[in-house]
Parts: sequence; structure tokens; C-alpha cells
Amino acid sequence: MRRSRLALDPRTKLFLIAVTSVVVFVAPYTAYTMALMGLYCLLFALGGRLSSALRLMACYLAIAALRAFVVPVVPAQVGVMLSVIGYVGIVFPCAMAAAFLVDTTSVGELAAALRALRSPETLTVALVATLRFFPAIGREAAHVRDAMRLRSVRGWGRKLECLYVPLLLSIASTATDLGSSVAVRGIENPGPRSSWHEIGMGSADALAMAAFSVVLVLAVASRAAVA
Repeated sequence: MRRSRLALDPRTKLFLIAVTSVVVFVAPYTAYTMALMGLYCLLFALGGRLSSALRLMACYLAIAALRAFVVPVVPAQVGVMLSVIGYVGIVFPCAMAAAFLVDTTSVGELAAALRALRSPETLTVALVATLRFFPAIGREAAHVRDAMRLRSVRGWGRKLECLYVPLLLSIASTATDLGSSVAVRGIENPGPRSSWHEIGMGSADALAMAAFSVVLVLAVASRAAVA
């Protein structure tokens, strides 16, 4: 995994996710969610992930355009189904927060941060195993697709069969391998654990938490004024 130019502590990123979640469900105006997305775009850019920020913003703009221009003119039944996409746009800052965490944090760093927060070991192991599981399945799916291209597999039915049967077998195999890996690494050991990854908060973490906290305070104040 590439190292981020902006080295925020994983605990800071978890704090930003919590703040973002509260602001999304508390803020009475979209200006606050837009401010959060602007801050995340800045963090992505400073971390050398500008392309990721641009892709996420393009996705959000597509959702906003669909909600503004397509939903009002389609039949009511279709509009009801498409309105679900509008809810995705509302919680989109949470998706940006999760993307920033996953894109700039290794699994080992996240595990070290959770243990520093005195998180239950069962939660830490479950989260770390999940984060290792999905990338492995994604790589396996890519390998299966490459094999299908080499063999010129045609037809939707045949493609689904050639994709999902190996993928289901790979899921079972990957889950077994991850379970064995967790056992080998001493999950049942009750003693204190060490980590190869060194984590620590600095001035960048303080600035990031301060900026997001300002948005949170303003959103809560606006909600109280509206109520």
C-alpha cells in the first residue's frame, strides 16, 4: 500500500467518521454536508489521493443531478424507486469518510489504533478480518474475469456460472485461510500485544479534528435554532 503524504493517526480518522455521521443526521442544511465533503477533498489531495477525491465528487454530482433533473420528470412509480438514490446522496459524506480511512490506512495501523483505544479484541479481530476479506475476494473476482476473457466465455448465463461458482468456492477458502491466520497469530492469547506500526497524533491531527469539530458545532447550533 502506498504511504499517504498526510499521515493522520487512524484514531483521528475514526473521530472524523464519528463527527461526519453526526453532522449528516443532524445538519438541517446541505451546506454543512458540502463543507464536510470539501474538507475530505482537501484531505484526499494532501494525502496524494486527488484522483480518489475527484471520482467521489463526480459520483456525488451524478447523484445530485439525477435527483434534481430526472426524478421530477419520470413517472411516479419510477420516481419512488429513484428516490432511494437521493438518500444515498444524503449519507455520501459518510462514504467519503470510510473511503478516506480505507484508502490511507493499512490494516495493521488500524488494528494498532483500535488496541490503543482499548477496543474489545473480538471487535478488532472481526474488523481486521473483514478488511482483509473483501480485497482478497476482489482480487479473486478479477482473476476469474481474466480467465473468462482468455477462454472467450460468451452469454450471460454462462458468464454468471463461470464467475459465481469459482467465487463462492474462493469465499469459503478465503474465510478458512483468514480464520487459520487469526489462530496462528495468537488470537486466544490474553497477554498484551505489540505492533510493528507506530502511531501517534501530531499537529495535522489537531487541525483536522478542530476543523471537523467546528462544522459539528455549527450544525448542532443550526438544528437547535430551527427546532
